[in-house]
Amino acid sequence: MTQGIRTSRLGREGRDEPYRNLQNYVLHELGQIIVAGRIAPGDALPTEPQLAEEFGVGVSVIREATRGLAAKGLVQARARLGTRVRPQSEWHLLDPDVLSWQLAAEPDHDLLRDFEEFRLMVEPASARLAAQRATAADRAAIGGALERMREALESPEDYFAADLDFHALLLNATHNRMLQGLQEAVRSALVLRHANVGPVLPSMHESLPYHEHVLDAVGQGQPQEAEAQMQELLRLTGRDDARLRGERLREARSSRPEDAAAL
Repeated sequence: MTQGIRTSRLGREGRDEPYRNLQNYVLHELGQIIVAGRIAPGDALPTEPQLAEEFGVGVSVIREATRGLAAKGLVQARARLGTRVRPQSEWHLLDPDVLSWQLAAEPDHDLLRDFEEFRLMVEPASARLAAQRATAADRAAIGGALERMREALESPEDYFAADLDFHALLLNATHNRMLQGLQEAVRSALVLRHANVGPVLPSMHESLPYHEHVLDAVGQGQPQEAEAQMQELLRLTGRDDARLRGERLREARSSRPEDAAAL
């Protein structure tokens, strides 16, 4: 079939079941294909009949799925030009589905950098607001996540899960609906970091006190201190990530005979 679209031909009989319906299945399949770059920006999707044949579904299912992609900024339909992939700069990158498709694609270090910058802009300001607005229940919830991080210092995956909750709960404690709405985006940024770098025991032990300092400042109602401590935590994370990415790049190069001599 069409260039760039090779599905497993899972139609009505053979598809997996993590999807609520056929439309959702097609939406996710096409979304991952586009985000992975198998159809480039500016290129047209196959026609609706071609896609219907490939996926083993009706044309109406394809039409609804492409409308979903358009709502997420990935494609645009134009008369006589077909449905074309839009530039990445126009994608709704904070949409949960778009984020998940990016996580499923090949590692994108530019995207990781973008998320790091996003966190540096959002999370220190959120810590400041949380110090001003957090309720006793908010502080207890964040403290619970921190305690789980302490208990998981020898278990990277458990530590990571608790860390996700810590940062999301801090956003929730701002009681700002716009910032609360970014919880999924921050979670996805952390998942992306985890997928590309992963937690390592030394950095977990080093970063835990910074989390404690953030919570202490929030609990004591010290907005400027909470903001400063979150900035320090994210700077530490950024330095750690850059070092680990550099190590992995050198390892990858050294595994190739043609590059080993240059190292």
